Amino acid sequence: MPPAQHANRHPVDARCVRLLTKAEDAAAVALAIETHVLSRGDNDVLIEVKAAAVNPSDVKAATGLMPYAVFPRTSGRDYAGVVIDGPSA
Repeated sequence: MPPAQHANRHPVDARCVRLLTKAEDAAAVALAIETHVLSRGDNDVLIEVKAAAVNPSDVKAATGLMPYAVFPRTSGRDYAGVVIDGPSA
């Protein structure tokens, strides 16, 4: 990408909710809020998530009922948001 177009990209401060370890049960799920600076690659879009659903599979993973779940993890599979940056083409 030419430098003039690349200069239009702005890093974004983002927050995410993470599960650091498996919990004993749903009441014991401990969430951590992490912050990251995000930017996009040449062929990527950057989306501001406005809403995220917590599914039964998220609770199952958090409590160890899905043995293949990897920690730390970000819960959620369904998101709704707005594209805030992307390729011009």
